[in-house]
Amino acid sequence: QSAVKAPITETLAAALILLTPWNKDRILVDPFCGSGTFPIEAAMIGANIAPGMNRSFTAETWTHLIPRKKWYDAVNEAEDLINIGAYKSGSNPNIDYAIEKIDAVNEYLMQDVSSKYTFEDEVAMLAQIFG
Repeated sequence: QSAVKAPITETLAAALILLTPWNKDRILVDPFCGSGTFPIEAAMIGANIAPGMNRSFTAETWTHLIPRKKWYDAVNEAEDLINIGAYKSGSNPNIDYAIEKIDAVNEYLMQDVSSKYTFEDEVAMLAQIFG
């Protein structure tokens, strides 16, 4: 079976869902049972994934109205929400490892400016963190 274009954009479907009392802990009933745009967008909202996250938009080329950096900033922010804010432990071993080490890394980076360490001391401290 081939894919067909949804009769409603994912951004509009997401906006409509956000206008309802639905949340990720509730059952979503899709009375339209069409292309699945509403349940897909609800699942993405539940996972804190921005609508249209994996596609491009014509407006991205309107650089005289919206600087390209704004688009990239919005995409980066949405990716951060996926990778950190909505992250479920166990779904990415690299992120699990980073989360496990973040407090120790931040503590290492916040050394007092008057602290004097040799290169060997620094290597030993990092080895203790990443051992």
